[in-house]
Amino acid sequence: MKNLIRKILKEESYIRLSEDNTDNLLGYLYEMGFDNDDALYELNDITDFYDNLPETIALYRIVFADSKEEIDTQYPGSHFAMDEKDLLDSHYTSLRGSSYGDNCYVIKVKAQKQLIDNYESIKNNILYPNEQEVTLKNKGFGVDVIEIMQVN
Repeated sequence: MKNLIRKILKEESYIRLSEDNTDNLLGYLYEMGFDNDDALYELNDITDFYDNLPETIALYRIVFADSKEEIDTQYPGSHFAMDEKDLLDSHYTSLRGSSYGDNCYVIKVKAQKQLIDNYESIKNNILYPNEQEVTLKNKGFGVDVIEIMQVN
């Protein structure tokens, strides 16, 4: 078991989780029904996924606003998805009911890997495995907004 934990905490990895963070993430996996060996394997697998993301990644976020001009492009948000279609299929309806504006927009950004909050991304991936979320640090400050597209 210590060898697997060391692999998760490996030095050559881009992602470095503290022992406390590793223990917390394993705890979430246990809560989701994983036994010890499967939890370690799953955490290593998820960590490897985020570790192997490209240095620059395109991400998508749904926002509701009355107009494009109301969208905060300096701090576009923390929670993003890697696939626009999956995002719309899984979140449009649920977010629509709790929206703050009349119009739906998808923000496409280009983010550097260093802007990803790895711990929160891995945690959200464990707790909501179908969402394949990427959580950004500082509410997305520092991303390049590529496009804002209205969804009809």
